[in-house]
Amino acid sequence: VTNSQLGNLFRVNTFGGNDSVYVSDTSISGVTIFNGRSGNDVFAVQNTSFGTDVVFDAGVGNDTMVSEGNTSVGRRLFMYGRSGTDAYNTSAGTTFGLSPIISSFESDSIADPGAIIDQIMSQLADAGL
Repeated sequence: VTNSQLGNLFRVNTFGGNDSVYVSDTSISGVTIFNGRSGNDVFAVQNTSFGTDVVFDAGVGNDTMVSEGNTSVGRRLFMYGRSGTDAYNTSAGTTFGLSPIISSFESDSIADPGAIIDQIMSQLADAGL
């Protein structure tokens, strides 16, 4: 999702496999829910404004969550790693209305989060999107 204005509820569900979710330059006024289910999933947000709560439920697998650029969460970020080896990284430009709640993430540092976004963009280009 890029360059969009979204309303009351934004939900992304992945279903098995190794999925990548990318949200950039978007404003979301309502609650946002990312459900990873199973597989080694990557969630990346960049320069996005979330008006209220954001929930990342990584599910089963080795999952990655990256926030880059000027991303803001109006209220609280809830991150649940579940099973697997999960990692997240938030850039210095990421702001939160309330302190994040983070559970079951084994790492809070990713060596090159920009490379993860570059990889997703390459996958999108390969798919013709």
